[in-house]
Amino acid sequence: MRCLIYVDDRRCSALKPCSLNYALFRRTDIVPILLRPIGGDEFGPEYLEATAHLHRFDVDLKADLISETNRFRAWCAERKLEPDTFCCMTEPRQEYWQAFARQIGVGRLPADVVRALRHKPTMKEWIRRADFATAAYAEVSVTDDVLHFARRHGYPIVLKPVDGGGSEDTFVLRCTTDVLDHADILSSEQMMVETFIADREYECCALIAQGKVLDVYPSIVPASMLEAANGAMNADISVGGQLHWIPVNDLRSVIQRLVSGFRLTEGYLHLELFAPSDGSRLHISELALRYPGCEVAKNHGLALGFDIARATIDTYLGLVPDLRYTRNRCVGDLMLPYKPGRIRRLSTPDSLRANPGVIEVHLGVSKGDVLPEVPKASFVSSGWVLVEGVDPPEVEQRMRQVLDQYVLETEPVREAAFA
Repeated sequence: MRCLIYVDDRRCSALKPCSLNYALFRRTDIVPILLRPIGGDEFGPEYLEATAHLHRFDVDLKADLISETNRFRAWCAERKLEPDTFCCMTEPRQEYWQAFARQIGVGRLPADVVRALRHKPTMKEWIRRADFATAAYAEVSVTDDVLHFARRHGYPIVLKPVDGGGSEDTFVLRCTTDVLDHADILSSEQMMVETFIADREYECCALIAQGKVLDVYPSIVPASMLEAANGAMNADISVGGQLHWIPVNDLRSVIQRLVSGFRLTEGYLHLELFAPSDGSRLHISELALRYPGCEVAKNHGLALGFDIARATIDTYLGLVPDLRYTRNRCVGDLMLPYKPGRIRRLSTPDSLRANPGVIEVHLGVSKGDVLPEVPKASFVSSGWVLVEGVDPPEVEQRMRQVLDQYVLETEPVREAAFA
C-alpha cells in the first residue's frame, strides 16, 4: 500500500470539484495524507465531508520549515504512516511545498527546477536553453523599465506578474499612456514585460513517467487567455488523436525536449505555445507541472476515452500508466459568462443540455445569487459546459450555439450586499 502526501490547499467549490482529488480518494491502493495550510482557504462543506475520514495534517506556513517537517514526522510516527511519494498540483506555494517534501525525503523536484517552473523569467531562460524561442522579456519595477523595453522592442507589450497564472493582473500595453496607467501595479507586485506574440495560441498537456513523455494532448483555444479574460469565448477544445489540427511538427518530440531540459521525471505537464497556421515558427510561452485549470484534463480523457486522472496519479506513484484509448473525438469545455449583480434570469441546466453535442452542464450560480465584482481572469465564469464533436470546428460551432442561448441577467444591488 502506497502512502502519498497530497497538497490540499485550494478551495473545491460546488462549481468545480477538484476531480483529480476525488480520483485519488477512490483509489484503494493508496493511503493519502492531506497537507492543508493553517488559516488557508475554507473548503466547501461537501468536500470537507468527503475527506473527513482521510489523514490530514495542518501546516503552519509562518513557522520554521524544519520545525514543521519535524512535527509532521512525529505525527506520522504516532499513526504508523510511512509516506513514500508526494504530489502538489497547486502553483502559488509550489516552492514551499516542494521544499517540505524534500525535507521529508519524498520530493523529486530540485529547488532550481521548482524555481524555473514558478518564476517566469527563469522559465523563459530555461526554455531558450532547450533551444526554443520565447517572447523577448524583462523584469520591471518602475515605469521607466517598461518604457525602455517598449522603446527597444516596440508596442504592443504584455505586462504580468513574474509568478502569476490565469491571466490575472495581465495587461496588453499599446502605448505610453497605457504604461503610465499601470504604474501602481509595478509597486505592488513583482512584474515582468514581454513582447506580444500575434500568432495563434495553443495548449498542450502531456503525461510524463520515468523522464519520458508517454503521450501529448493538445488543445485549440478559440480565443487566447487574454482575450477570454476580456470577454471573448472562453474555451478549450481537445483535438483527441487529431494532431494535424496543431501546426507543430512532431509535437511529442518538442515536449520531450522541454521535459528533458527541465529535468522532469513524472507528472502532468501543461503548457501554452504560439504558432502560425503554416507551422513556420514556434514560440513556447509558459509551462507548469500540474493538473490544468478549467476542465482541460477532463476534455482529453473524454476525447480519447480513458481515465486521465487515474493515469496522472499513477505517474506520481512512479508507475507507467496503461494508456488504452477507446474513443477518438474532440471534446471542449466552455466557460459560461459572468456578470456582477443580483441574478434575475438564468438558463436552466436542462435547457443547455438540449443543445447538440452537450455532454455535461455545471452551473455554479442560482437565480437570486449576488455575484460580486471580481478581477478579470481567464478562469472567471458562472459555470461550464462540456461539448463534443467530430472535429474542433464542429465543437466550436456548438459552443457558440450554447452561448447564443445562455441567459444570465443581473441587476445592480446596493454595495452593502457584497459585504
